[in-house]
Amino acid sequence: MIMRRSVMICLGLILVTAWLPAQGFRLHRDVSIAERETVSKNVLAWKGNVVIQGTLEESLFLIGGSARISGIVKKDVIGFSADIELEPGSVILGELLLIGGKLNRGEGVRVEGGHLHFRYDLKRLRSSLHPIFSESRSLGFFRAAKIIVWFIITLLTFVLFPRVVMHAEGILAARTWRMGITGLGALVVFITATLLCLFLSFILIGIPLLFLLILAWFAVLVLGRTVVFFAIGRRMMQHAGYTGSSVPLALLTATVVFGLLSFVPVAGTIVLLLLNLVEIGTGTAYLMRRLRRHAAA
Repeated sequence: MIMRRSVMICLGLILVTAWLPAQGFRLHRDVSIAERETVSKNVLAWKGNVVIQGTLEESLFLIGGSARISGIVKKDVIGFSADIELEPGSVILGELLLIGGKLNRGEGVRVEGGHLHFRYDLKRLRSSLHPIFSESRSLGFFRAAKIIVWFIITLLTFVLFPRVVMHAEGILAARTWRMGITGLGALVVFITATLLCLFLSFILIGIPLLFLLILAWFAVLVLGRTVVFFAIGRRMMQHAGYTGSSVPLALLTATVVFGLLSFVPVAGTIVLLLLNLVEIGTGTAYLMRRLRRHAAA
């Protein structure tokens, strides 16, 4: 089971990498924006060094590495296990979210959106979650790491495909309970199709079909989970009196709640099962609607 999920995630990351140029992302290891330079694309840096002295019209997305900002970022700055230094006079007009890593903030820094730095140390996280979440230290750590991984996946999905997520959320809001029924039907179809492809694999033709089926299922699951996390997280924040519109905070809130539900006996399992069906139904309904539009065109 774990191996199958790992393969699905790897395949999904390959697809995401192929889609990055089409989504307006500037992908580099090291990025430097000079003082009078303006970059109009999103910047995704993987374990690199980013220096922004000029203006970034879109968002900065960091995975590892470091960033030194003295200029202007007109949208969000989101980092995972990265070191971010905001020099005096720097401006971020969107959200600032850092998971792990270090944040140094100078005098006169202006952040218009929400600001959240979630500090964690993997060794401390493992030991601190042990007495709370599980009788087994490895199981508790695995579940905690799973929460962080799903948060990263859903946030990355929203960053790459914001219009898709917002459109799918409209479908979910209009037909919430129907999405559960759709998800149940899609699950039955997927299981049936998987068994058929496995049978056809004996004559070779089923292997590529099984590959495509897994990719489609991964896309449905990730899209549906991102939409449900965003919808639930935003509503929970509204009920709590939060007046902002922080997408990262909404996704983080829902991800943590879903993670905690897995520790609630019986009731938590039932709720998660129903929500999983809604996730599958939402992703399926959106993709089916897109297919119908393409067919009609």
